[in-house]
Amino acid sequence: MGKFEFIVNESPKYLKLLKEDTPSSWGDITAQQMVEHLSLEIAYASKKIVPKNLISPERMAFWKAKFFNNNMAIPKNFTAKGLLPAGQVLPARFSDLNEAICIYTITVNEFAQYFKKDLTQVTFHPFFGYLSYDEWLYYLDRHIKHHFSQFSLFDKNEDLLNEIIVSA
Repeated sequence: MGKFEFIVNESPKYLKLLKEDTPSSWGDITAQQMVEHLSLEIAYASKKIVPKNLISPERMAFWKAKFFNNNMAIPKNFTAKGLLPAGQVLPARFSDLNEAICIYTITVNEFAQYFKKDLTQVTFHPFFGYLSYDEWLYYLDRHIKHHFSQFSLFDKNEDLLNEIIVSA
C-alpha cells in the first residue's frame, strides 16, 4: 500500500480502534489529543490552517534535511521544542474522540482534494518550511505511523480491524 492510500483511506479506519481511554505506550497525550494533533498537521498541508514560523529558516533547513534524509523511526517521546512549554500538551479542541476522528477524516479528504488540483503546490510546515506533495506524503506517513505505534493501533486484534475495514 502506498503512502497516499495509507494516509487518506486506511488511517481513518485504524482510528476507529481507539477508545477514549486507550492508553499510550509513551508520552502524555490522550487518544483524542493524538488524533487532533495529526489533524492539525494534515490541515497545514492543505492550507486549511496556515501555521506561523516557529524557528529560523536556518533551523528549518537543518531539521528538514535531518528528517527527510533518513528513514529512522521517529524517537519515542520526541517533542518539537518551541511549540509548547516543556511538559505541556495542547488542550483538546473537540468535544470527544468521535468528533476528533470525524474531523480527522474530513481533513485527510481535504488534503487529497487540495493536491488533486495541482501536485506541484508547496505548503508551509512550521518546522520544515515549505514542503512539496511528495514531502508531505513522506512526512505524514511517518508521523501518523509514529503515533499509531504510540497507541498500539498496529497491534490491535486483526479480526476487529478487518471488521472495521469491511464495514467502512
